[in-house]
Amino acid sequence: MALDQIWMSTAFAVEAVLAAWLWRRLPAPLLRYAIAGFGLLATARLTILGEAFAYDVGLWPIFNLLLIGYGVTAIMLWLAAEELRRGGERETSAILQGLETGALVLASSLVVLEIRHALNGGDLNAPMASLNEVGLQITALLLIASALRWRFANQMRFGPRWIERLGLVAAGSLYIGVLSLLTNPWWGIDDRVEADIGLASLLLAYGLPVIGLGLYRVALVRSGSPLQSGWIHAGLLIGTIQLNLLLIRYAYQGPYMGHAGIGQAETWTYSVFGIGFAGVLLALGVIRQQAAARYASLAMLLIVTGKVFLFDLAGLDGLWRAASLLGLGGSLIAIALLYQRVILPKRTVR
Repeated sequence: MALDQIWMSTAFAVEAVLAAWLWRRLPAPLLRYAIAGFGLLATARLTILGEAFAYDVGLWPIFNLLLIGYGVTAIMLWLAAEELRRGGERETSAILQGLETGALVLASSLVVLEIRHALNGGDLNAPMASLNEVGLQITALLLIASALRWRFANQMRFGPRWIERLGLVAAGSLYIGVLSLLTNPWWGIDDRVEADIGLASLLLAYGLPVIGLGLYRVALVRSGSPLQSGWIHAGLLIGTIQLNLLLIRYAYQGPYMGHAGIGQAETWTYSVFGIGFAGVLLALGVIRQQAAARYASLAMLLIVTGKVFLFDLAGLDGLWRAASLLGLGGSLIAIALLYQRVILPKRTVR
């Protein structure tokens, strides 16, 4: 009772461990409910009441009160759950699963809050998140989901299963709502956003989430889970395309990419990228015998074809126009030959 702020939440978690230790040694069934109460108080104070946002947690990155309040509390709740398990508590017990869920929620919150603390000079109440922060938050959420899937595989209980799902939903919402729409540097919405743009920022914000999603796919495959290939492959495809388009834009316009028009060389580069990326997808589809990759390649090529005829013919002059048409024509002929000599014969044999 002498403690306050974040320290009190940690104290409640320690009380949960002590109560669990006593429960294993004393014939006192009511201690189970004391364990649940201490765990609930510790988790609610840090999540619902937001104790970290109301007090100063220190300016040191990582080594601050967040590490004690969220990290130590999460460890204590997990130890309390382990004490119950050693005492014969059923895996399906609401108290045991509640402690595990609270520990995982606090551990996940610690990662998210430490990123915000480090990138905002220790101010958790900073009004706006930079592109770097959003990219790291998305990657962290994907890595948490990957770790849970890797650890629990197909035997995920209530807490890990829902934390994984919520993490994936949050990561997707941040990517679509923030990185792709609200603070996309191409739109030039805010000068502060543009001031943060650099090659490293683009790679952090738009490259790391693609890697994180790829690792989640690896975790799914390793765990033997039914691969949710549709949305994962769509996310990898969209993320890779958006990253490359922004890198091309940055190469021509620099940090302030939202204020300039698109020149002829830049327009032609987008067409070349689209054709090349369609070729890579087609090659993957042929090598790995994946129809979805081939269809994505044809869809990408269809988009590039529309761009060339609707925009390049009107916006490009001289050699740029000729290079665009010749490149597209050569790619269409090469893909047609590939289908005739490789893909269609295989289908006939089958």
